[in-house]
Amino acid sequence: MWIADRIAEEGCRVVGIAGAGTTVGPGALAARIGDALAAHGWRVAQRSGPVLLHPGDATTDAADVVLVVGGNWFPAGPVNIRRLVGQVCGCAAVVLVRPADRPPCPAHAAALESLGVSLLATVEATSETTAEATALAVPPLRESAP
Repeated sequence: MWIADRIAEEGCRVVGIAGAGTTVGPGALAARIGDALAAHGWRVAQRSGPVLLHPGDATTDAADVVLVVGGNWFPAGPVNIRRLVGQVCGCAAVVLVRPADRPPCPAHAAALESLGVSLLATVEATSETTAEATALAVPPLRESAP
């Protein structure tokens, strides 16, 4: 299932797009996901994180989905849960972007789950292939707007 479809299926309103060992790729991936959702009638807002959403923010209040570009949530070393709590604030789900030469890390998924944040997908990306990785990650949606 494609990332944009998962967001639609799970009814996620605030989704973090963050790095797992890299800062390369989350912004491009968020833009691609936003474009795919918008092409099918979704109102999408994008923010740099961490972000607490406040009622009365016209842009996010009007959005069906808010994509939070979160930087590198999982730098090298052990998972720092205190740091992660500040990064995930307000996000119901996350898509992680990791370097292609690193395998997925079960500790990342466990840490997110312990905070009640759903891991929608992990996308491989390198500085040379970020555009290719995002193109493969988000094809056109098969569903319409909510």
